[in-house]
Amino acid sequence: MIAGFGAAAAVAAAELARADHREDVLLESFLECLSHRQLRHHRVTDGHPTVPGGIALSIPGVDGDALCVALAKTVAISTGSACTSGQLTTSHVLAAMGFSAKSAKQVVRVYFNRYLDEVHVVLAADEFVAAAERCRLATGELRQ
Repeated sequence: MIAGFGAAAAVAAAELARADHREDVLLESFLECLSHRQLRHHRVTDGHPTVPGGIALSIPGVDGDALCVALAKTVAISTGSACTSGQLTTSHVLAAMGFSAKSAKQVVRVYFNRYLDEVHVVLAADEFVAAAERCRLATGELRQ
């Protein structure tokens, strides 16, 4: 059993390295879709190490909680880490990064996993953009 576990661990390690790259490719494709659809967004973690396939995005003028609710049936995103789940206060991490309480509320987390493909990414981007625009209109942001 020990030898079998060791073999399984070796296969898993090799697969994880391949999956990490694939997840990052899907993430970049998602960001390209958002840009192509002209959704304003900023990478919160730009230039810093992240979990493969994961990103924190700031969507100006869009409440992250409202976006999560709007996407709940189609796209899984979140506004905070597991360790801050259910808290009403600003994320201590975002606060340490200099985010105000208002700007921190515009941050959502998105992850891509090995079970997704390019079709899922495009569909998710379409849903994400449509929901973000609905949320932005609901907050009354002025647009020219």
